[in-house]
Amino acid sequence: MKLTKLLLLVPLLSSCASNAVAGHRGDNERYYVDAPVVRVEPLYRTVRVDRPRRECWDEEVYVERPAYRSHTGTILGGIVGGVLGHQVGGSHHGLATAAGTVLGASVGRDMSARRRVDDGYYTSRERCDVRHEYTREQRND
Repeated sequence: MKLTKLLLLVPLLSSCASNAVAGHRGDNERYYVDAPVVRVEPLYRTVRVDRPRRECWDEEVYVERPAYRSHTGTILGGIVGGVLGHQVGGSHHGLATAAGTVLGASVGRDMSARRRVDDGYYTSRERCDVRHEYTREQRND
C-alpha cells in the first residue's frame, strides 16, 4: 500500500518541481520578476603567469686552429736512424738498420711535435639563455 502511494506521488511532485524551477506558470509561458540589485562583487582568481625572457651576452672563448700535421720529421728521423743503424750494425746490418729506422722515426716525430706552435686565438661569441619570470595576477572570471 505504501509503495502504491509513493508511486502516485512521485510523478506529481516532480512535475510541480520542474515547473517551478523552469519559471513556468502553467501553459508554457515564462514570467520574469524584477528585483533591485543590492550588492555586486566581482569574482577574481589569482593565477601564476610565466613570462619567459631571452637574455644574451658576449662571452670570450678560446678557438684552436686545426693543427697541420707534417710527417716530415718522422720520415727524416727514420732515414737518418736507418743509415746510422746500418753503419754501426757491424755483422747484423739488417737488424741494426731496422732498429735505427724505428728509433730515428720516433725521435723525429717527438721533435717535430715539440716545435708545434700554439696557434689558437680568443674571440667573442654571443651566448643566450631563457630566464623565466613568474608573477601573480588576479583575473576576472
